[in-house]
Formats: sequence, C-alpha cells, structure tokens
Amino acid sequence: MDDFRSKDWETRYQEAVLESDQEKLPHRVREAEFAILLRWRELGSNTNSHKERQAIGIALSNLKALEAERLHFQNPLTPLDSKCDFSQPFTLNSILDLE
Repeated sequence: MDDFRSKDWETRYQEAVLESDQEKLPHRVREAEFAILLRWRELGSNTNSHKERQAIGIALSNLKALEAERLHFQNPLTPLDSKCDFSQPFTLNSILDLE
C-alpha cells in the first residue's frame, strides 16, 4: 500500500466514499480500512479521543454498507444503514452528525 499516515484516515475514507470506478472501489475501501485501523491502534487508550473513536466506528460501518450497496457484497453481521448518503463528502463532524 502507499505511504500511510494514520491521520489520513478521513481522507482515505472520503476517497473510498466518493470513488465512482467500480474497479477501483475495493482497493479504496481496503486503503480506508487500513488507515482507520492504524489510527485506532495509534489512539490506544487515549481517553480524549472518544469522538474520533465514535467517528471511526461509524466510518467502518459505512464502508461495509458501501461495499454492500455498490459491490453487492453482503455481510450478514453488518446491516445496511438507510441513513448513509454516499454522495456527500464526509468530515469527522458529519460522520458524527455534528454539522
């Protein structure tokens, strides 16, 4: 994978969500998941990161829903969230519905 920095998770997530090429989408989703997991590990037990951890959880769920919606991949453990709007750009605040 490319040179990853854990703080890039939001950018990688947004790239996956906005990817219109079905051939590139699986790679974008994997990159986003990898960046998110790196960031999660980096946060460790930091108690000041509750909002980011919440956003990471939501982002991971949205990536699974994105796979199901666009790639027809069905994970029986991850229900589709009808509130997901993959046509809009995402920020940490929009993931948490703070905007």
